[in-house]
Amino acid sequence: MLNISAKQMEAFRQYQLEKHAERVDRLLVAIEPGFAEALTEAEIRRISETVVANAGLVHFDDDTQFHDFAQFSVYFGTGFLTDPQCLWANRLFLNRRELVDGRALAVAGKGAIAREWGPNGTVAREVIARAALDLENLKERSLTAHASLPQLTASLIALWPERAEGLGPVRLERLALDHVRRARALGATGPVLLIFVAVFFILGSMADEDPLFPWFNSLRGSAVADSRAVVDQLLQRLPATALVTGGRA
Repeated sequence: MLNISAKQMEAFRQYQLEKHAERVDRLLVAIEPGFAEALTEAEIRRISETVVANAGLVHFDDDTQFHDFAQFSVYFGTGFLTDPQCLWANRLFLNRRELVDGRALAVAGKGAIAREWGPNGTVAREVIARAALDLENLKERSLTAHASLPQLTASLIALWPERAEGLGPVRLERLALDHVRRARALGATGPVLLIFVAVFFILGSMADEDPLFPWFNSLRGSAVADSRAVVDQLLQRLPATALVTGGRA
């Protein structure tokens, strides 16, 4: 019986990390150079560690499988396996047999990129343009309005119809409520809460915990009380953060 010590396992983990960390870095630069440049070495290291650890959950160890997994992590967030916005991944993650060789996840993930991002990221660029325009418009208003659930889901459909269509109306409503709860946990209320719901829809349901977006740490508690300050910060961060030049990786 093969007996592998904890020290040997840690050495293997470090080997895998070093082997794939550079690949994650190159992928970030290829998809959006400005995004990668805004990250520190420590932040990129944390992204790499997260992607490597998550890839290990589904045994994506060889170069091709890991490249696919890292690409999906960048496009959909490092938590895409369990993100309710990524139904294509959720369904496969519950059936590990389909993930052993990675083929099913690779096909589903590339299909989701084509469907939601469009050729060379054209659809995603339109989404970010709409989001930026909405944020600019919010700056001109009193920012006191509240939205009902139907209004909230309608705004998400208008923001990213390709993503909303893949979820369906029932799941979209459930997702919107989940985003509201997550935004409230950050301290968001009123109009700021509605802003965060849209941001989670664009960046991923767990964007506030995702190492891809370390700047989210500055948007908590009292920092989200000033809605215009939040809008200004998001207008500054979203274009570079959204990785909207996809398709080159």
